[in-house]
Amino acid sequence: YSAEKLFRKDKAYDIFINIKYNYFPVIKNKGSAIFLHLTDKLYKPTRGCVAIIKKDFLKILPLMSKNTKILIIN
Repeated sequence: YSAEKLFRKDKAYDIFINIKYNYFPVIKNKGSAIFLHLTDKLYKPTRGCVAIIKKDFLKILPLMSKNTKILIIN
């Protein structure tokens, strides 16, 4: 069993959204989640999530609802 630690000293998860990747139905070995979370540097790469600075997160947060779709394009 492994899970992401949501309490971190770097405050990366002080504000985050679970993008619900591999949510329903769950497919084994496909990963468990992708988060939109905070970063303290300008768009530093992550290990599979999307991280943005707090100022930008707070700008988009009021525009989102439970029906908002987040599309990640590589």
